[in-house]
Amino acid sequence: KKKVDDETKKVAEIHAVERGRFMFGNIGPVMMLSVPTVAGLSAQANSSSAMGNKVGFGYGADLGSLVSIGVGLNHWFVGFIDDRTGEKLDMSSLEPFAKLYFSLFGKTRFLTTVFVEGGYALPMGSVTMELAGPRVGGGLVFEYYTALRHFSIGLGISGNYFLTGGNIGAHVSPTLKYTF
Repeated sequence: KKKVDDETKKVAEIHAVERGRFMFGNIGPVMMLSVPTVAGLSAQANSSSAMGNKVGFGYGADLGSLVSIGVGLNHWFVGFIDDRTGEKLDMSSLEPFAKLYFSLFGKTRFLTTVFVEGGYALPMGSVTMELAGPRVGGGLVFEYYTALRHFSIGLGISGNYFLTGGNIGAHVSPTLKYTF
C-alpha cells in the first residue's frame, strides 16, 4: 500500500508541471567583456569592459518534453565614459530575438535547460554603436517549477556575441515563466 501511494504521489507531482505555451521574462546585469567602439569611447576607469542591464520578455511553446521555442524582445542598456571629455554616454538597443531550448536533465520540479538564441539589435537614441546588428548567444537556465502549477522561477546565465562589432557580453538574470 505504501509503495503504491509513493508512486501515485510521484506521478501527481510530475503532472503538476505544466507544459505548452508560455510567457517568460528576465531582468539583470550585463557585462560587456569587449567594449563597443564609438568614435573613441572607452569604458569607465579605462577598463576593457563596461556594465549595463538587459530586460527581456517573450512568448514560447513546448514542442514536447525536451524541446521548446520562443520569440521575444530584449532591451540592452550599457553605460560608457568618453575618455576625451569625461562625459557619460548611455547606449541602448532594442532587439527582437528567437530562442531554441533543449531540456538536459531534471528531477521532478527542477530542470536544467541549455538554449541558443539569435536576434537583431536596433540602436536607440543618438549614439550609434557596435551593439547594433545581428547577435548570437547561448547559455543555461536552472528552473524550479513552483507549487503554483503554472509558474516557474529560475536563474539564467548567458553569453552573447555581436557579429557587427565582434563584441562579447555576459548576462546573469532571474527568470519568471508562466505556462498556460
